[in-house]
Amino acid sequence: MKDKPIKTKIMYYNTTNEQWQDLREAQNKAMYQQDRIVDFFKANPTLELTPAEVHNALFTSQTPLTSTRRAITSATNQFMLVQTGKKKKGSYGRLNWCWKYKS
Repeated sequence: MKDKPIKTKIMYYNTTNEQWQDLREAQNKAMYQQDRIVDFFKANPTLELTPAEVHNALFTSQTPLTSTRRAITSATNQFMLVQTGKKKKGSYGRLNWCWKYKS
């Protein structure tokens, strides 16, 4: 039996004071991004990936990396993902934390 997709809370930080329809669209995008990331980790429970690796696997350059980082942080705060304690060198030579699905 296939598991149902995980539905998340809307975790959009309205730092630009969006109103009405623009706010709803931004919230929907944020929820979609987070659901997609959590579903990806759930389907690959042994993977330990940095936010940049997740971003490259799931999104185009039209989605900001900061949105991927926000979605991972929100999913971690909602106990769906965990930071592993492992680090990998990123594209700028700096170490980045890895995350995985919290099983």
